[in-house]
Order: sequence, then C-alpha cells, then structure tokens
Amino acid sequence: MRSNGFYWVRRDGRGWIIGEWRSVDRAWFFTGELHGIPEGVAELLDIGRQIAPLRAPSDADEHTRHLQRRVAFLMSEAAEGKRSRDMAVTFTLRTLSNHFTVDADLDSRAIKLYNLRKGRVSNGAINLLHQRSAEMPPDEALDTWMGETVNDHMEPLKVVWTWMKEAARWDSLTYEMVAKRLAQWPMITITSSEDCRLRKEQRKVPDIILNPTARYKAAEIQIVRPINL
Repeated sequence: MRSNGFYWVRRDGRGWIIGEWRSVDRAWFFTGELHGIPEGVAELLDIGRQIAPLRAPSDADEHTRHLQRRVAFLMSEAAEGKRSRDMAVTFTLRTLSNHFTVDADLDSRAIKLYNLRKGRVSNGAINLLHQRSAEMPPDEALDTWMGETVNDHMEPLKVVWTWMKEAARWDSLTYEMVAKRLAQWPMITITSSEDCRLRKEQRKVPDIILNPTARYKAAEIQIVRPINL
C-alpha cells in the first residue's frame, strides 16, 4: 500500500527506526532500522522532520496530472528526435526523476537525508559519515559529509533520454513506461571519490553506462540496501 511519503525517525528500545504514516489505515508502519547511521547524527533526523509532502487524497489526482503534463512534454520532445537535449528537457527529467523516486522535487541535501533513511547510500558514504562523526560534533559532521557526497542516478538520465527517443520513433512510448523507467533505478548517495571511480570506469568502457549494476560493480560501489527489481 502506498504511503504518504511522510518519514519520521524515533528512538525506542530497539534503536532507531523508520516510520511511515499511512492515512488510509491512520496508523504508523515501521519499515526498518536506520542502516549504520551514527547515533549523534541520527538525533538530527528526529521526530518531526518531514521529507516529502503529505498530500490529501484530493490533491493526489492533481499531482498525477502535474506529472502527466511534464511527461507529455518529454514525449513530445523525444518524438522530435534531436541529437542533443536542451536545459528544458534536462531539468524536466531531473524533476520527474525526483518525483518518481522520492515522491517530491527535493533539493540535493533533502534527497541525501531521504536516502539515509532508505538505505540508498553506498557503504563508502556510511563509512565516511562515521569517520566525520568521530572527528567533529554531529551537526558539523553531517554538514561536512553533505559536501563530500553526491546523489548519483544509477541509470544516468542521458541513457533514459536515449531510450525515450528510440521508443518515440516507434510510437510506443507511454506515461506508464516513463514513470516505471525513472522509478526503477533511484538516486544513490555516494562519496565524491566513488563518483570519480564511476567516471573513470565509464571512460575505459563507455558502454558500461547502459548497465547500472555493472557500472557500480566495476567501480566497486556497494549499496547499503540493494535495489530489488
């Protein structure tokens, strides 16, 4: 069942846990422990931090129409078959990717916080957070860590755009296909050095960009909570 995208963290006898409020049931569902986040930093993610907006049911349909309009724009541009994409296409792709993976158009910092809660971070990023937490106060450690990490699309958006143009050539592109493709490979928070390794491997084997799993394996990046397809 779909949640409202409202994520909270609280302390109980078992440790830090993730909760989602589901308005249909009017109850909390606890979905797992935070994956190795230092306790001092975890306290910064305390109860009351809203990550994605809580929408009333009446707003849900309008939100879907909002996404459909933007996907329709991309489909129209893809059908033109231009070799390169302009900034309008790039920003629309990024915005839609946010909506389909984190249910809101969040900024980079908010996505990193969301990813910490969801385990969508690399082991290297978690290790770096522990290292910084041992060196400085929690708030400073988190801010420093934010500057040393990036949000990476496991499947780069230029690959998605190439796929969209090819599908549009055969008039087989639909809203559902675009939504599924963008949601399939969410953004992962990785360290800057891991990002450099990804780029290095791509220069050596350009086609590796077409396989998100192989791309991460070649760069020796492991995700705390692997993506289940």
